[in-house]
Amino acid sequence: AINGKLFGASSQLASKNIANNKSVQSSIILITVMLSIMVTIAIIAGSINDAFENVNSTFEGDIQLSNLMKDAEEYHRIQEIDGIQSLTFVYYNFSDYLVNGENKKMGLFGFDTEMVGIKDLSGRIGNLSEDEALIDEFYGMRNNIKVGDTVEISGKNMQTIVLKIVGYIDASSFTSSRNVLLLSETNYIQKISPIPICIQVKTEGNTDEIKKKLTTDLVGTGIVIQTVSEFLKNNKQSIDSMLSMFSIILGMAAMLAILGVISNQLIGFLQRKKEYAILYSVAMSKRQLRMMVFFETVNTFFVGCLFGGILGVFLSKTLEQMLFSIGEYVNVNIDIKMMFAMVFGMFVFLVMINLLSLRRIAQLNVVEEIKYE
Repeated sequence: AINGKLFGASSQLASKNIANNKSVQSSIILITVMLSIMVTIAIIAGSINDAFENVNSTFEGDIQLSNLMKDAEEYHRIQEIDGIQSLTFVYYNFSDYLVNGENKKMGLFGFDTEMVGIKDLSGRIGNLSEDEALIDEFYGMRNNIKVGDTVEISGKNMQTIVLKIVGYIDASSFTSSRNVLLLSETNYIQKISPIPICIQVKTEGNTDEIKKKLTTDLVGTGIVIQTVSEFLKNNKQSIDSMLSMFSIILGMAAMLAILGVISNQLIGFLQRKKEYAILYSVAMSKRQLRMMVFFETVNTFFVGCLFGGILGVFLSKTLEQMLFSIGEYVNVNIDIKMMFAMVFGMFVFLVMINLLSLRRIAQLNVVEEIKYE
């Protein structure tokens, strides 16, 4: 009724045809399914890319030294190299631990301040006693560990430690599994390991020149020396491979949707040629027929794209919960502009390619179609 008042009888008839025509309905279902897959993939890929961009916040310096074999005291002399402003020793270790009697993969961190993307949610970093620790909020929730609970941890080459959980941290910028427990730096050195996992070097001057000096000074030690840009570039290769795979799937979904819709439209036209011919011979002009087909197309694609966009958002949030249930945390960020552009772009593209149906109406041979009726 609304279509009829706004655009005339042709649009009203088009709306009725959508409700009764199986070919049109199958096009709506196809568009909805394919577009929802595309939107879901785009949202997840964007969220993964955003997470990688946050890796920049995990660096306190310009050069990172890793694969260390000695205590921190052995590396303080590095600061005497010209151009080095400061050294930040980073202590953590990911390994298999026995946590309250259960085998778990966990990262034990020893910090007295926020670093490497670890965020303090309770204001307790730097103020932890020997028997206190902070746990990632997500990891604590998954393992039913709350503030006030006691955690007993044992592992290879370390003494058994008993820690009281006194607050939460957010380790999502560091690891998607967020399986992190944080101690004070002193406690970590005494009970876990005195060897830092890496040293972040803050420089003043030409970073590449300072890297060369470090390479010369540390030759033969087996220490890996990387600038932050090199580290990010190396790690971005794996992310780029994943995003490329997502792009391929996205393109295939778009192609299948387009080919499927074109096929449905072509079959639908062939099935309804006689109907069009009878309508033209009895009650409608070819202009009115074209208007009817045009509104059928627009309404079909509008409904399919609308449902596809909504379903895509729902599926991405569902996928977030599924990952949560298996211990992975992906913060799904829905870019409204990107999603709208994708849905609107698909809608416009589908409408444009299906304008061919209007040309077929204009070329319809009415006599040939109804001569046996």
